Amino acid sequence: MKEQSTFSKKMLNVFLGVLSIEIYFTKMHGNGNDFIIIDNRISITEQIDVAKFVKTICRRNFHIGADGVIFLERITNGYVTMRYFNADGSEGEMCGNGARCFAKYVFDKGLVPKQMTLKTKSGLYGLTIIDDATVEITFPSYQVEEIKQIPDAAGGKIVYSVMVGVPHAVFFADAINKIATFEYENFARKIRYNKGLFPNGTNVNMVERISANRIYVRTYERGVERETYACGTGAIASSIIAASLKYVQPPVHVMMKGGELVVSFREQNGTFTNVKLTGRAETVFEGRFHIEVD
Repeated sequence: MKEQSTFSKKMLNVFLGVLSIEIYFTKMHGNGNDFIIIDNRISITEQIDVAKFVKTICRRNFHIGADGVIFLERITNGYVTMRYFNADGSEGEMCGNGARCFAKYVFDKGLVPKQMTLKTKSGLYGLTIIDDATVEITFPSYQVEEIKQIPDAAGGKIVYSVMVGVPHAVFFADAINKIATFEYENFARKIRYNKGLFPNGTNVNMVERISANRIYVRTYERGVERETYACGTGAIASSIIAASLKYVQPPVHVMMKGGELVVSFREQNGTFTNVKLTGRAETVFEGRFHIEVD
């Protein structure tokens, strides 16, 4: 399939005597988890301080605003490659909602078919365009590992963890600490920055069981450093840990502030296979802006 050039180009600002880059972008969201997507096939990132750039354009009220930035790196040999950066400028291994938005982006641009293989820092993932606003991503197999009780955590809660491309910690709401009114972010930060348990930090999920196939999840995202409206990998981590504790069975409907995600899988002896995440991926707007480079 022929690649279409919608990406950035250089231009010289003669009056100012500085070099600037004109950058085209697409703003997208998956259940309120929002991203700026940029075609980087002419290596924009080699001309800029990437961390500074990401922090600048993700800053709400002062620029475009987003939870993260995704760069299309290349499309070769049947693989489409993306790089993901959190709003704080740090590079992430993977982002579930971001990957789904990215898949819709490259499909809408006519660059790939409805089924594609995504290459990220954390490995390969299968992506399928279901309809105009729905994308499904397939994850590898996972094992759940129980983490010891954190001594200084409020209420002495047991925390579980699993790697789903990125690290996630999961704990469950109880009758005292209802999920809707719980002082969540301050509690989540104690876990996110617990270097003894998570030397590289972790995303943190608070989960409430609603029924045998429905949970409500609040996620504090590492790198965004706040609670987000939705988190794809958080939905998966919460679902498979809840299933391992026999709280739910697949498919699990995960309710988040930004809407519903569906997690399906097969489970046998603590191993979760054929893990799929399905949800909305929508384009908000497209635009362009200029940045100065040295």
